[in-house]
Amino acid sequence: MTRYRFLVVDQGYHRGDSEEWGTISITADSEADARERAHKNLEPELHPEGELTQPYELKLIGTEEVECG
Repeated sequence: MTRYRFLVVDQGYHRGDSEEWGTISITADSEADARERAHKNLEPELHPEGELTQPYELKLIGTEEVECG
């Protein structure tokens, strides 16, 4: 398993108006699985009313192999 660390970046309403929200770490079998789980974890926190008001991006900033057991 691998721990994937992503930087969460709000894309803003205007081009070039981005803002870093922080990081999220997810342990998964693949980067695609980690991204999907990160999105599921972030949505309720960033958009509690259930509406996606602004797009955000996950930028991969690091990986680390972890032992399962």
